[in-house]
Amino acid sequence: MQQGSKSENKFSPPTDVKSVLQMFKKPKKVVVTAGMPYANGPLHLGHLAGAHVPADIYARWMRMLIGSENVLFVNGNDDHKDAGNVRVAFTSPAAAATVRDWLQQRLTKAGFTLSADRAGLTGKTDDGKPFALRLTDEGASKSSGTIEMGD
Repeated sequence: MQQGSKSENKFSPPTDVKSVLQMFKKPKKVVVTAGMPYANGPLHLGHLAGAHVPADIYARWMRMLIGSENVLFVNGNDDHKDAGNVRVAFTSPAAAATVRDWLQQRLTKAGFTLSADRAGLTGKTDDGKPFALRLTDEGASKSSGTIEMGD
């Protein structure tokens, strides 16, 4: 090679956003989480900066790239270091009785005190808080339900 000639395999960085995006593999679906801010002093905006702001920026960026229907951003807020009441809605590809039995077996092993009925489970969590599971069959092998825990 002559002195002063350029190598033909030299990398040249892209000059536009579209070219940059084509260099990366995009995920089909994304879950972004931000933990509950636990401050060790008086609360201020900076407590959110470490967990919530970067996660929010990333979630917004992913929504622009792959569509908002493919991005789930889950965050929390807990002013008293206690989750309080929690309510979760879900669907399952299994019948209601199958879901109920599966959850009862696992939650009992985790220390929950539960009793089953036709529509779900009721009882106490391992730390004594009320627990309720309500299920609805939606066909031969599909169900939906809610789980509620808290005071």
